[in-house]
Amino acid sequence: SETNNAGQYVKLVKMVRLVRLVKLLRLFKMGRIFEKHKDEFFNIVRFMACIKLMVILLYLGHIFGCIFYFFSSEDWLTDWEKDQRDKGMLQPWLYVMYGEDPLEA
Repeated sequence: SETNNAGQYVKLVKMVRLVRLVKLLRLFKMGRIFEKHKDEFFNIVRFMACIKLMVILLYLGHIFGCIFYFFSSEDWLTDWEKDQRDKGMLQPWLYVMYGEDPLEA
């Protein structure tokens, strides 16, 4: 009886493998669908490449702007620059471009 059950399990495993093989045949169908729509697909890929490039450039511009602003802050001024600023001979570029700091007014 146990040998009969073992034989049935082997047959069941072979059936599962056969079903997986049938699923594998779907790949051929996907290849035909891809060939049919490849022009549309490649147009989308080119468009997405342009969008990706713009997003990367925008992000890099933002990061470099943040770095520039960070190093333009008060903490990074040298003693000479602080002295010249206190005498009124040197103004930070942010104040020159955009006016006095609204937080200090």
